[in-house]
Amino acid sequence: MGHGCKTHQHPVRLMYLQMAKPNYLLLASQIAATIPGSPERAALQAQLYVFTEELTKAEEQIFAYTQDGYIEATPGYNAGVYSSYVGKYYNPNGGVAEWL
Repeated sequence: MGHGCKTHQHPVRLMYLQMAKPNYLLLASQIAATIPGSPERAALQAQLYVFTEELTKAEEQIFAYTQDGYIEATPGYNAGVYSSYVGKYYNPNGGVAEWL
């Protein structure tokens, strides 16, 4: 924005942007050690879910519902056979997929 325009950041957001990336595992363990509903827990939780930069794969796993590789894409080929875990699916040639 080259015409003398200034962008204004909310002071709290600006503070978070200037902070170093948190140690997510340490914050999570500190949260676990606090009393549910306490101001201390709320303050720690507010820090835990602020992402000012892209997470690494290891950091993503901290917040993931399941570990990478746990859920397989299905239907698909399994040992050369087009198959599915549940449901009726058609393979690319028009045939019905076999259930595993």
